[in-house]
Amino acid sequence: MSPNRAHVALLLLSLAAPARLLVAAEAPKPVAPPAAKPAGAKPPAAAQGAAAADEAAGPVEKLYKEHQWQKCIDEVSALRERDKKPVTDAESEYWAARCEQSLKLIEAARARFDAIAKAHPGTQRGMQSAIEKTTVRLNTIEGKARLPAELKLATDSATELEATGKALAGKDPEVISRAYYVAGNAWRMAGEDDKANVAYDLSAAQPAKDYPAKSLYMLGIDAMQDFNLERARTLWTRCTELYPESTGIDKCNKAIARLALIGTPTPELDVETWIKGPPVKLADLRGHVVLVWFFATWCPHCKATMPDMAALKRRYAGKPLSIIGVTNNTKEQTTETAKIFVDDPRWEIDYPVAVDNAGNSSVAFEATGIPSAILIDPRGKIRFSDHPTYLTDEMIDRLLAEGTSPTAASGH
Repeated sequence: MSPNRAHVALLLLSLAAPARLLVAAEAPKPVAPPAAKPAGAKPPAAAQGAAAADEAAGPVEKLYKEHQWQKCIDEVSALRERDKKPVTDAESEYWAARCEQSLKLIEAARARFDAIAKAHPGTQRGMQSAIEKTTVRLNTIEGKARLPAELKLATDSATELEATGKALAGKDPEVISRAYYVAGNAWRMAGEDDKANVAYDLSAAQPAKDYPAKSLYMLGIDAMQDFNLERARTLWTRCTELYPESTGIDKCNKAIARLALIGTPTPELDVETWIKGPPVKLADLRGHVVLVWFFATWCPHCKATMPDMAALKRRYAGKPLSIIGVTNNTKEQTTETAKIFVDDPRWEIDYPVAVDNAGNSSVAFEATGIPSAILIDPRGKIRFSDHPTYLTDEMIDRLLAEGTSPTAASGH
């Protein structure tokens, strides 16, 4: 399979932190101070559970979760100095490695994960670190794996992760499932989709909770890239039914909801104003393959996707592919700041961009997270709706071919 089916930088970010979401969240709204509680009142059960979990977290883990990454590294360095040992407490060391990872100190994090794996073999953190020492290096690839060195890194990482999964046979199934899941992601980065699917199957076969669900989600994405809706629906339904408490359940539920759009006529965009290019109506683009993608100027994953959109536009120059950007004014973004952003030559935006009218277009297209991509065929029907990471040249080529097919054009 060609490297065009490789994932962009957003997927790599998801590899680094197991629970990291692909969808950018809205900023929380300010809330009024809580009213005074009567003496002796107990907090709700959920609050008690959260408090207990926070209490159980060690000081280094708390620093990590508070984004005090350098302080967390300094804290563990002090523990090492006190104990005169290269590796002290596995828990503290693990979170220090995660802090180094967050600071993009890739080789330092890799060395620390490796030290934990060697000093604490067979323990939870030791096994996790055996995986993370490989995973962390994938973060050095920005965007798709294009260069020979990047492709080699992705391939070597996938092979190493699969070997780790085999070596851990009979131990923690969640850790093993993650090893195969990340191996699948690495194979996809290398353009080896068939090998990726084998790894995802191995991950889904583990009696675990989180990563089997995430692997089923990715297998569903592979089905969608072949426009095999029924297989995608089956896989995502299996995800929701077998793993209702998984951290990956939300993605499967949203994917199933988006399936309702597939094959339906595209709605028209509801636009407040156009900030780049002339106004466009989707109805006027019949005969073209149309890619509508939703982004925000404050969204780091959207910025990571910009170079791929520019490259896509260049690859299909002269062909009937139209790209339209849509942004919604949320957080600190305004129409004025959005216009400055799209005019910035760094992003190479030479396609029309609209400001959504109060989010109406996002709702109509089920673009519940950003970035989101909608692929529309030459007859004006929606054929794909998900993260732009999963768009491939093969998908676009197939729709372009449908546009020149008398059978497809007749609607049969």
